Amino acid sequence: MASTPIEAKSSVENENATQVEVETAAADAPAIVKPADSTIKPEAMPESAPVIESVPTSACDQIPAPAPASAPAAAPTPAPAAPAIPKDFPVDFTTEVFCPGPLLHQLSTYLPYGADTLGIVGEYYWIAREHGTIDVARNRASFPLRYTQAGERREVTVRIRRNTTGGLGATWTIDKVEPSTK
Repeated sequence: MASTPIEAKSSVENENATQVEVETAAADAPAIVKPADSTIKPEAMPESAPVIESVPTSACDQIPAPAPASAPAAAPTPAPAAPAIPKDFPVDFTTEVFCPGPLLHQLSTYLPYGADTLGIVGEYYWIAREHGTIDVARNRASFPLRYTQAGERREVTVRIRRNTTGGLGATWTIDKVEPSTK
């Protein structure tokens, strides 16, 4: 039989009543006050000492047998590993990668007017690193840059290479921007 709201209310009131009785009983208990000049020592609580059973040494030397495997579980296929990116590859694209004027102009034509071209290219570089779509070698890397133009989704491949001129400046340079082969 389902309980009615009135029955449920009375059971809640009974729980509150027992809670009030417990609180009142705790408040009525005598409090022990010690003078301030006496040293406070923690009272020793009688605790049962832990029981240490002696185990024969032959039992300690035994190695438990492994549980028999019922059926070998099919190992999940590992996800394709992202290519290992060397530690000296660019971290901040806008300060570590130089983009020659003609390539900067070409990249800016793919993006909205006034957009931070190198900032956006840098974000696509990080996306490619995270998704494992970057193609890396010791001194070069290439990654896709996707854009929308005239309502159509397109892709170009941006290639960077290590700057080997030895001069001051960025250690990496954008080498080539070409339409993707996909």
